[in-house]
Amino acid sequence: QESFFLQVESFDAHEPFHVPEPYRSMYTSDLDPSYTCWPPYQNAEQRAKFLRSTSLAELDFIRAQYQGKLTMVDTALGQLWEAMDRHGLWDNTAVILTTDHGHELAEAIRELDEVSEDGRDSTGRVPFGKQHPHYLSHANIPLIVWQPDMQGHPREVDALTTAVDLYP
Repeated sequence: QESFFLQVESFDAHEPFHVPEPYRSMYTSDLDPSYTCWPPYQNAEQRAKFLRSTSLAELDFIRAQYQGKLTMVDTALGQLWEAMDRHGLWDNTAVILTTDHGHELAEAIRELDEVSEDGRDSTGRVPFGKQHPHYLSHANIPLIVWQPDMQGHPREVDALTTAVDLYP
């Protein structure tokens, strides 16, 4: 009945990639309990040690857990949209959807022997995390704005955005 402000912040797509069912097994059937859900990436020595002792199967598991977390967040977001439908909020509610970053998930590693001594993949990138230099996998993020006054006049802007763009 009254004006309101609601901010939904979901940290769930971040590491550690500890995922509850049904999302944990959604993208893999290999749930080896020895696999990590949080590969070290901020310390080069720990990262290199991990990459020397891991397996391609464990890297696949980590990516599957991240996918599971994203699906879990997408499901919850869908529930929020459904609630907006049920309560007729789209006609009087502005919605802004964005994120802070993506995450490197060792996508470029095809063989473990191509990992360098300092724990970088064959392209020279840090295989996990969100360090500099930033790549599209974690720097190309969405900014989606719904403004009821603009109904019937959708537009797509192909421009770089940053959190500062939200302040106005």
